[in-house]
Amino acid sequence: MNSNSNEANKPRIPDSIDRKRLQKMQTVAKMKDFADKNGVGFLGGYYDETTGELFTMDNLPEGFDTSSITDSILPPEQ
Repeated sequence: MNSNSNEANKPRIPDSIDRKRLQKMQTVAKMKDFADKNGVGFLGGYYDETTGELFTMDNLPEGFDTSSITDSILPPEQ
């Protein structure tokens, strides 16, 4: 940490973290913040095909069952 910094409580982000990765994480965090401010549930994230990383954030209650979250919400075709 920079000894001249007045922001001693903020974590230092290593230079090795990809800027695009950080931007994606920030976008998800902003979406969650919007949901929080508007009182709606949120489960969001992104998948990085290059690294295989799955990054998610949510504001759902602890223990909320998300096992069917990817099931289609549309009725089956007839």
